[in-house]
Formats: sequence, structure tokens, C-alpha cells
Amino acid sequence: MADSLDRQARLDKIVQLIAENMVAEVCSLYVLRADSVLELYATEGLNPGSVHLAQLKLGQGLVGTIAATARPLNLSQAQDHPAFTYLPETGEEIYKSFLGVPILRAGRTLGVLVVQNKSARQYREEESEALETVAMVVAEMIAAGGLEGLQRPGVTLDLSRPVSFEGVTLSDGIGLGRVVLHEPRVVVTNLFNEHAEDEVFRLNDALAELRLSIENMLARRDIAAEGEHRAVLEAYRMFAHDRGWVRRLEEAVRNGLTAEAAVEKVQSDMRARMMHLTDPYIRERMHDFDDLANRLLRQLIGRVDGAIDEIDDAIVIARNMGAAQLLDYRRERLRGLVLEEGAATSHVVIVARALGIPVVGQVTGAVSMAENGDMAIVDGEDGQVHLRPMSDVAETYADRIDFRTRRRERYAGLRDKPCVTRDGVRIDLQMNAGLLVDLPQLAEAGAEGIGLFRTELQFMVASTMPRASDQQRLYRAVLDAAGLTDHVPPSVRAYLSAGSAGAIPETPGPDHPAFRTVTTAVIGTNGTALAAAAAEAVRLGYAVEGVEAGVEGEARDLGRRVAEAMAGPTTGGSVCRLWGGETTVTVTGGGRGGRNQEVALAAALVLDATEADVVVLSGGTDGVDGPTDAAGGCISPATAARIRDAGLDPSARLADNDAYPALAVAAALVHTGPTHTNVADVIVGLRAGS
Repeated sequence: MADSLDRQARLDKIVQLIAENMVAEVCSLYVLRADSVLELYATEGLNPGSVHLAQLKLGQGLVGTIAATARPLNLSQAQDHPAFTYLPETGEEIYKSFLGVPILRAGRTLGVLVVQNKSARQYREEESEALETVAMVVAEMIAAGGLEGLQRPGVTLDLSRPVSFEGVTLSDGIGLGRVVLHEPRVVVTNLFNEHAEDEVFRLNDALAELRLSIENMLARRDIAAEGEHRAVLEAYRMFAHDRGWVRRLEEAVRNGLTAEAAVEKVQSDMRARMMHLTDPYIRERMHDFDDLANRLLRQLIGRVDGAIDEIDDAIVIARNMGAAQLLDYRRERLRGLVLEEGAATSHVVIVARALGIPVVGQVTGAVSMAENGDMAIVDGEDGQVHLRPMSDVAETYADRIDFRTRRRERYAGLRDKPCVTRDGVRIDLQMNAGLLVDLPQLAEAGAEGIGLFRTELQFMVASTMPRASDQQRLYRAVLDAAGLTDHVPPSVRAYLSAGSAGAIPETPGPDHPAFRTVTTAVIGTNGTALAAAAAEAVRLGYAVEGVEAGVEGEARDLGRRVAEAMAGPTTGGSVCRLWGGETTVTVTGGGRGGRNQEVALAAALVLDATEADVVVLSGGTDGVDGPTDAAGGCISPATAARIRDAGLDPSARLADNDAYPALAVAAALVHTGPTHTNVADVIVGLRAGS
């Protein structure tokens, strides 16, 4: 790898060394291109004239199958496998045994590495492990640009191919820039260990530190005894003690990898396998394992700094983040924000909107597909995100930004004109604000003053309760910046001055003596309701296949997701799946209903006329859903037909936010009356077994 060879010669040397060390007659390297074709990039043993000519589509042949499934194949009679495809230009027909492993990085397949022999043999497990280790090295070489210049004109590798995502617009605007991963991927550079047992000791020491950090988080006073945040940490604790995970890590170390490389390899293998699962609950756990693996890598390597200080036009990409974390970035360098989760009511989105930052949320897979420094476009108008865009796409968006800039300039030309109607009535135009960073816009917009100052934003962005003196200093600064200090009553000015000087008692902190005799007990949460529902489902004979807490976003989107999960493949028995949280409804129509009724109606449309024996109930635990007398709805695959039989169009009713009458004619409303408690919403999906 360190030899001063050109790129093709280095690849040729790599496959030659692999073949020699594994006593294989053939070693071949296939690389995945952007057009989903695997191209032979180097070989030892096959016809050298087939390099860069032999090709297989993703899913075609043994090599294509490995790339599509991200799983190795170990065959003693390769030609007997149903996926075998003969490539006459390679001359591989004389070889019987076959071992191929995917080249993985962050769960993404970049290519396939293969060894072959003429004699029929089953490759040993340690040989497969060794080939996977080499594949990991090759993956880092590909990611570092080690194959640049080898591809034919017009051909790009999959790692650099343009990718577009459909998401949800959360904050308007368009941003062009380069990617900054909010939690930067840890790049492992030291791959091979010299003393396996010393490295196992390092791994176990880091695992102990990781477990201790999780225990410390669970013991913190600001973590509730119950609830969704604690449930996530409990899951982390369970994963951190998982014997299977630890055993695979130790095996990878004993096979020659450093502790860091072992974590990267095991997590990449796990991610590649879990990405092919359809169950949304299981796929969600993939994020938990990713987070845990990154925590362990940071224990081993140390803190990893982001790239924001090196990039002046940053598009920040994150799974999710808090409002305070967004404010850690310098506003003048931010061009956009992409979230894999996020909703219109998320604190970070509210703050981003106040700062004028375009935001697109619900962009699944953006973190794993992006690399720091990639070109990116955030389209906060149409809810799209483009990674590594083609030049014509980038030019189109540059023109759109130029148009928006010219439009702002036209508005700026009107800024100082008097706000007077044609009949002579003067109108005072004032702006909304909530953060100190908003105040420069006061002069830029030409506003008369601040009409609404959103005081809640200070609490959203703070990690602890703001003290009285902090708030008083803030409001004094706001009045000064807006030029309003002399226009407020003297008593207000005196109070703010006294607070800034520390003459007014502070807000009591958690260690204040007044709280020594105070005990707070959480007697019920949404998690409590979900646990009770799961226990009842088990008592009734259902297998609980998934419990997802903390759901948010558009109600109809959740309804569709719930229905798709319930109609998907199952184990054959009676199953139950549960969701909990609170969704939102973006009202565009004039109908009547609530978020749970919208969840139910959207689910009914997805399940319309399916043969699955499914029932979905979505209800508010307070017994009240929106401005109606219903708690929610309970639907089946026959519900949509019943609505149509009654003369209503269920799709049109959903579009008009008019779920109540649609569910009413199908006898699908749930009425409980007020329960005099409220722990958010619960969605129950039941499916009868075969």
C-alpha cells in the first residue's frame, strides 16, 4: 500500500499479494460504479485483458449478489449456484471454488473482493475473516480517492455518484455548499495490531469506560426515572453489555485488527445487513448501534473535531440535533441544515427558521451517504436534498439563488419608502424576533421595531434554566439594539439595570436549600402506556414485534408508515406493533378531525382492500382528539370501501383535513370520553396469524 506505484499497478500488486498469501489461483477486485455496474478493476489469475471490460450489474452473478446483499459467499462448486453468471472474457470457467466478500464502508457497498481455486474446496472461516479485513483496507483506499483516474471518461464510482433525497420542508430557502457532518465519521487509519492481547485489553478498557459513561448519564438528576430519553439510554446500556457484539469485536482483534478497526468492521457488517431489513423498528435500532459504535470509537481515539472551521459554506447534516447545538455553529458560515428526523415543531427547526436557515427534514440515509466536504444543495422550497449534484443541477440552483438575491435587492429598494396606503393611512411594520442574532435584521428589513419577541426561544436553546440575571441582560441588550431603551417605562429600565447588576435574587438553582425537601415522582409517561399495551397484547396471545416511542412529524405520514409495517412480512403468528408520541397536522383544508383521526384515515387508504387481517387504532390518551368528541379512529382494510359506499371520497376527505365525518360513516371513530389524564397518543397495530 505504501509503495510508490501508480494506481493501477498498486491494485495489481494488492490482488497478487492476496492470491499469494491465501494460496489462491485467482484474486479479483470489482468496484461498484455510479450506474450500479460492478467493473473488474484488477485481477491475478483471470485474463488480464478483461480488466475494466468485464462487468456485472448489481444483483447479477455471484459478484452482483454479494454487492446487493452485502453478504459473503463461500462456495466449493461456484458454477452450481443459481446466481452464477459466466463471463467468457475472463476465462474463469476452470475455477470451481469461490470466496467473495463485500467491500464495505459505513455500511455502504463499494465493491467486491474475490478469490478462486481450481480444486473444489470450502474456504476456512479464518480465510474469510482475512479477506474481509483486506476488503476493509481497500474500502478506505477507495474512499480516499485511490482509484481516481482509472475509470473511463464519463464513468464515476458509486462513492461519488450524485444522490437526491425527498424530504419534508421545515424552513424555506435554498442553500448551496459543502457537507459538514454534525457528528463527523471517525476515520480509522491504524488498522493492524502488533500484539493482539494488548489490543483486546485496550478494547475492554474502552468498553468499561463506555459502560460507565452510560451509567453516569442514567444517574444524572435531570434524567427522568421514566420516559423516552431514559428508554433510549437503557437500550444503550443493553447493547453495551451484549455478549455477541463484544465477542465479534474481540474476534476481529484476535484476527489482527486494532480495536478501532474492529469496531469499524463489526459495525459496518451489522449496518450492511440491517439496511436490507424491512421492519422499521429493527432498522431504527441500527441508529442506536451506530451511535454506540461511534461513542466507543471516540473512547479509543479521542474527540473528533468537525470540519466547520475549514468550510465557509456549510451544509450541516445530522440525524437530529438540539437548538443549542445549532447555535454552536457560526451563522455566517451556515447555508443549510439537513435532518434525518426533525419536525416543524422541533426546537432546532424553530431556531433555524428564526435565523433564516433552509431546513429539510425526514431525509433518511443522508448521514451515511454523505462525506465531509461533499457538494450539497438544500432545497427548502420543494423539500429536496442533492448530494454531489451534477453540474447542470448545481447551475439551475445557482440561478434560483441569484433570482432570490435579485428579488431581495428589489425589496431592499422599497425598504425606506413610507408605509402608507393609497388613501393615506400609515401602517407600522414591525418584525418578529427571539434571539440576539435576529436584531441585525431590524435595520436590514427597515422595520419600525419589534412587534413580537419570542421569549420562549431563550429557554429552547439553553441547556439549563436561564437565570434571572441572564434574562435581564438579554432584554437590556435587545432594547439597546432596537433603540427602544428610552421608550420603555422608567420602572422597566430600573428593573433591568438592577438585574444586570445582580441586585435582584437569582432564579433558584437545583442545589438551592428550598428544594432539599422537594421530591418529584413521575407516575405516568407515554412509555408507561406503551408498556401496559404491550403487556395486554401478550396476555391476549399476540407477539409484540416492535415498540417505537417518540414518534412525531405529519400525522398522515405516520399513518401510512404504520399501515405499511402492518401489511408487510411477518413470522406467521398473531403480532402487535405499538407506536407512541404526538404528531402534527398541517391544516390546508376546512374539514373537521384530529391528528389521530388523520393517522387512522391515512392508514385505511394504504390498507384499502388488502388481504391482511389487520386492525389499526390511533387514539389520544386524554380521550380528546382535536376539536371533536372522539379520541381517535380504529380502521381495517375494509374501512375505505365503507366510506365510499356511504358516498364519500376518503382521499378527498384526507386532503381536506376532514377525517371525522369519513370515519363516522364507517363506524370507525373511537369514543372514550375525557380520561382526565394525558400521556400523548398511542397507536396499536394488530394482525391475526395465518
